[in-house]
Amino acid sequence: MESIGNLSGGIAHDFNNILSPIIGMSELLLEDLSPDGLEYENAEEIYKAGKRGSELVKQILAFSRQSEKKMVPTRIQNILREVIKLCRSSIPVNIKIKEDIHPECGLVLADPTQIHQIAMNIITNAYHAIGSKSGEILVKLAESRLTSLSMKTSLSPGRYVVFTVTDNGHGIPPETIKMIFDPYFTTKEKDKGTGLGLSVVYGIIKEHKGDIFVTSEVGTGTTFELFFPLFKQFGNTEIIPEIKPNPTGNERILIVDDEPSIAKLEKRILERLGYQTTLRLNSIKALEAFRTNPASFDLVVSDVTMPNMTGDELAKELISIRPDIPVILCTGFSERIDEDKAAALGIRGLLMKPVVSSKMAEMVRQVLDDAIKIPNRF
Repeated sequence: MESIGNLSGGIAHDFNNILSPIIGMSELLLEDLSPDGLEYENAEEIYKAGKRGSELVKQILAFSRQSEKKMVPTRIQNILREVIKLCRSSIPVNIKIKEDIHPECGLVLADPTQIHQIAMNIITNAYHAIGSKSGEILVKLAESRLTSLSMKTSLSPGRYVVFTVTDNGHGIPPETIKMIFDPYFTTKEKDKGTGLGLSVVYGIIKEHKGDIFVTSEVGTGTTFELFFPLFKQFGNTEIIPEIKPNPTGNERILIVDDEPSIAKLEKRILERLGYQTTLRLNSIKALEAFRTNPASFDLVVSDVTMPNMTGDELAKELISIRPDIPVILCTGFSERIDEDKAAALGIRGLLMKPVVSSKMAEMVRQVLDDAIKIPNRF
């Protein structure tokens, strides 16, 4: 499992490097094109496809246990539609997937990537239960109120979003059903499962303050019910974030990345925002440029994974030359660095790839504004 996790992390890093210019350049095209034109529509489809690829990377990292958990107000119905679309392309046509998803289900506080992981796991289990014969999987989502009289669990009374998957497969014997959430327990053939799937699902559900129930009859089928607490909102209205223009500036920024396409993208994004940029495709040459005139830069934006000298090593050298220089590191995935490690090294920001112009604009402006509070030594 550790080897698979390391492989997944490596794939995620490379895939994010590929996605960065696809998402970033299409985003720049959307800024340039008229919203009424066919070219805008084409660029928008490229952007959306890139973002879906980015979500796929998050799922890979979730599998390898190397992604950060981010609990945000989430509409499960949106995730289920994506999962069902993916499952329909991978499950044999002799197994029908029916859906009964209530579009008005409220928000739950959840990690969207983990919800995707749960849904994929439960639906895949249903497919395996049916096997090679014809069958049907029903996916439902609805709100439900649990009262003290209806409680069959330790969950508190209140409103819940209930995700249900029912199959007409072979069913689970009573003596087996109580063990299905135990790690490494499986009734599948050797090459069909590790016995970790449902134990992971159970753990994720508990992290989300929910619960899971299973009912099954041998020869008839199985139903999984997953309960998620409804996210409480004031006035029962969804908050729509205000769209703000990207912050701008005119400071001098050194960009360091060994991938030319990503370096060019970052240069174009920052120059559109008004900044003056210097580009280096090699960390050693970047260090030489900085050492020659440390006062000629207000900020350094560097990749993490580079040959000869990594981004965190470069940052350490730059800060040793000029302790007040703010550094932002960009990473698609790296075990070398996280927010705590970055802060310990004196690095001011950590930006995740694929690079999105709004995120870069916000972080660059914030880091530069924070740096003004520190007296410049040069």
